[in-house]
Amino acid sequence: MGDRRVGFSRSVLDWLDQIGRQYRFDDAYAYILAILTASDYTARNWRALDSEEPRVPLTLDVELFDLGASIGQRARRAWDLEAPFSGTSWGGNTSAEPFGRAIWRDDQLTFANGRVLARVPEEAWNWKVSGFRVLENWARARAGWRMTTAHAKSAQAVVDSIVELIAVSEAANAILRRFPPTTT
Repeated sequence: MGDRRVGFSRSVLDWLDQIGRQYRFDDAYAYILAILTASDYTARNWRALDSEEPRVPLTLDVELFDLGASIGQRARRAWDLEAPFSGTSWGGNTSAEPFGRAIWRDDQLTFANGRVLARVPEEAWNWKVSGFRVLENWARARAGWRMTTAHAKSAQAVVDSIVELIAVSEAANAILRRFPPTTT
């Protein structure tokens, strides 16, 4: 990569040099993604987020940087729908009718056509991004789908990724808590 800037400011490039991670741009991106994925990040910085660029605390602790990079890599895989399998399984009738409306109850999504996606945690059903209930709205947008293997895998991948993002957010919160809150 040589002297290419890769979209980072000079201060980030200097930070990478300072912690002995020169040219580890993917890891720097992943560390920053981890911090921004922390649910506590918005709670701590909500006033500034309306008017300023996001501020990310840059650690001088190499182990903390590496941990953050690892958490950020997990977040990236989850956003790409490549999260580890969370244990969901399909059941219910084998109707060829469109899915229809989904209702969550007792750790399962039951669709109007009788299909059931089991082992969906309540936290996944209620998970929000910017106030948007992701899984509920994802299911609503696909109410007209007819069951295919690809659709079944897609639904499971979405649930898997949400479950992983919830876990990643908690892990990222633990990193963020090592830094004092900002005053603005």
